[in-house]
Amino acid sequence: CFLQGFFATAGHRAIRYLNWASTVALVALGAYASYIVMKDFDFGQLWAYRPAQPLSFTFTAGALGTGFTYTLTFPLLLDLLIAYNWTWEFIGDFSRFARSKKAGTWGPFAGASLAQYWFFSVGALMTVAFLVTAPAGSVNFAAISDPSYKATQLGFGLGAYLIILVATISTNAGNIYASALGITNIATRWKTSMRRLLLLSAVIVVPLALLPLFETNFVFTYIFFLDFLGAIVVPLWTLTLVDYFLVKARRYSDDLFAAEDGHYWYRGGWNWPAVVTLLSGTALYWIIAFGFPTLRETISAALPTIVFVVVVYYFWGRSAWEKHLRALREARLVEATG
Repeated sequence: CFLQGFFATAGHRAIRYLNWASTVALVALGAYASYIVMKDFDFGQLWAYRPAQPLSFTFTAGALGTGFTYTLTFPLLLDLLIAYNWTWEFIGDFSRFARSKKAGTWGPFAGASLAQYWFFSVGALMTVAFLVTAPAGSVNFAAISDPSYKATQLGFGLGAYLIILVATISTNAGNIYASALGITNIATRWKTSMRRLLLLSAVIVVPLALLPLFETNFVFTYIFFLDFLGAIVVPLWTLTLVDYFLVKARRYSDDLFAAEDGHYWYRGGWNWPAVVTLLSGTALYWIIAFGFPTLRETISAALPTIVFVVVVYYFWGRSAWEKHLRALREARLVEATG
């Protein structure tokens, strides 16, 4: 936890070198894990495996509360995949030094997607391998879903733990750095150094990173984290894409960066249709996910949220944008003739 704060405050160059090292090590570990799974187990048997009944995890203790159950159905897994993939747009915080716009956009998208599907697949196959080779009823599914458990059972030893640790540190250091960048965009009038913002972000994030130590169910905690993430980023980035492609028709001007009274200043600096749509989209996701879990296990929470945000913001946001442009034109006409 403290190492990730240290590397974050060291700056983007330190994070870049750390990411390079962890990426190479993770690729090597993933390749070796893939080789072991394919060599020691029957791939056809693993692929054909189906649990006798849907797997579920009931949260019984810890900081997150008690009594809620996640049932692993296809719609839930779809939510988790969407929650992860919908965050790739955040990669702009890390790829802003890319040599071209194409490299900064499609490179991270391809890399993130490939890495996700590869490691998800290998992890799933390893988990199934433990299930089908162990005596019936002797396997704790929640325990074997922990990556460190898999590494131990496959005989990877200390090296695998160090690789996972370094990869985690590099990822979280980048997230802390991105948090500081976000603060600079929000608090534009707050004149302070980037290093101080990095320290502030690290002080806030590092204690939060300790929370999983107080949880007893790795799988539930991870699913809850992706669920929490999805409830925010799914409506947020759906809103962003609708605004750029549909409402603004892929035309953003340099006025986007104007401090005040520009095309995108809206009402006092707030785009209220976007704010209300974002908050209501987040609320809808949570209502479906936790208020109606049976519905969520049937149609997912992300897909209805995406549809809701697209429809509401397309009509409301487009109407507000056109009204805003008319008001700007009238104001400038009055200024020019007056």
